Amino acid sequence: MRTCNSELVEEVMVNNGEAHELKEALEVERHRISEYRKKAIIDYKASVSFKKGLERTRVTSYQFRYQFALARFKARYPTLDLEEDTFMDYPKDQNISTPIKMPFNDSLDSLPHPTA
Repeated sequence: MRTCNSELVEEVMVNNGEAHELKEALEVERHRISEYRKKAIIDYKASVSFKKGLERTRVTSYQFRYQFALARFKARYPTLDLEEDTFMDYPKDQNISTPIKMPFNDSLDSLPHPTA
């Protein structure tokens, strides 16, 4: 009986040691996952698509606020007239020819010189 108990105690000690090692490995893995998530977020925020998305959101928000302010203005002052809507597409603007490819030159000698 004593031999059986000592074997069980030894087995429990071995299992506790393995459980402790697995717990430490799990903590290391959790830390690696959190580091990976942070790196993934930084990489995503550095991407062009994220920046373009922010730009689109900013423009959409600006246009919505403009439309909202315009509606409030028209409701408050119905007799006053406003100039044309700045966000409207005008047919005269669609007929402007623009080159498809334009060379890019950002050298200092290409800057316009002031003529004062």
